Amino acid sequence: MAERSRARALLDEITVLRRVQEQYRPAESIASPAVTLGGQANPLSAQAIQSEIPADVVILEYSVSDSGTYIFALNRGGLKVARSDVDTNAITRLVNEYVSEIKSKAPVDDLATVARRLDDYLISPVKNFISESRYLCIVPDKALHFLPFASLIDGSGKFLIERHIVSYSPSATVFIESQKERLRSKNSESPESIVAIGDPDFRRSDILQLRPLESAEQEARTIAQLYDAATSKLLTRGDATKAAFRSALAKCDVAHLALHCIVDEESPWLAALVLAPDKDGQPSGIGNSRDDSLLHLSEIYDFNLPRTRLVVLSACQSALGQYYRGEGVVSLVHPFMAAHVPTVVATLWSVESNPTADLMVQFHRMRKLKPESTADALRDAQIQMARSDQYKHPYYWAPFILVGSHW
Repeated sequence: MAERSRARALLDEITVLRRVQEQYRPAESIASPAVTLGGQANPLSAQAIQSEIPADVVILEYSVSDSGTYIFALNRGGLKVARSDVDTNAITRLVNEYVSEIKSKAPVDDLATVARRLDDYLISPVKNFISESRYLCIVPDKALHFLPFASLIDGSGKFLIERHIVSYSPSATVFIESQKERLRSKNSESPESIVAIGDPDFRRSDILQLRPLESAEQEARTIAQLYDAATSKLLTRGDATKAAFRSALAKCDVAHLALHCIVDEESPWLAALVLAPDKDGQPSGIGNSRDDSLLHLSEIYDFNLPRTRLVVLSACQSALGQYYRGEGVVSLVHPFMAAHVPTVVATLWSVESNPTADLMVQFHRMRKLKPESTADALRDAQIQMARSDQYKHPYYWAPFILVGSHW
């Protein structure tokens, strides 16, 4: 029942877009047990999910209610159901307190008290079940969508990210679909190409509240150099227009976007990536925004992404948006997943330009060293930062989350 209520709109969007693409792909590469002949999507049963879970993954699906919090832990070997006494109000209060303290850069010792309580409620009840698993896929509920699980602390003082590699998914079925999408043909035999966008030169007079991004351009330049030079594209400053981004995205395997995004929690469809205005007054052909430098969430649905396997939204609050009961948070992650991008990296709060650039460059370097797992690369970069002197506070590394396939 919990799975049936999760991310149904997103699952339907994935299904619809896949059916459109059936015209261009062999039928056997589209087949999926989650897709019905009517064009709607049926969530997978617990048994079907278990049969599809990779051997080293546990899915932790949460259901937060007024009577307590239920934890459904699934792996290939079985299903464990656990319950914590903490209810909706208590979870909301604890998560808000914890995130607020992180964002205010409270001393780590002060953070540890709340982090341990959250770990006791959310991880400890299934501790024995997950102990041998390398990867945890979190399917959150309610306030848990805003919780950086990786920074929770156990009784020994270790962060969860030191014990497991953590990813997120809107539902268990979407996670399975993301895993299968990553396995489908996406030009995997060729060297990866990237479109790297850095600090688009938007009209600052139109968006006064956005501060300069000190390191975004260099972040994009450094990351672009790690990928195939012949096929990759670097777009910075005035070149980072909507039209140029759309054209490059259709031909790339990886997209890294070091820019501003705008989040409207009351109207998620107005969330937007801030790009440069199109040159010479020429329209981009995308959407009808008066400011042609704003790429709205709704416009991304029109993009064709036949090869893209990873999108990195290296921007403030890019994983945030309006929360809908059952559907979860509708953010800029949403349209990329609907367009069959298996993995999206995004942020849970506003991030600073310099430490973000350091983390993102290290993430891509680790990803080139460990191409078998994007989640491993992000975790390695975060642990390295957590063990540094300058940026060890969770404020700097904990907001970055991986949504979808961990490969």
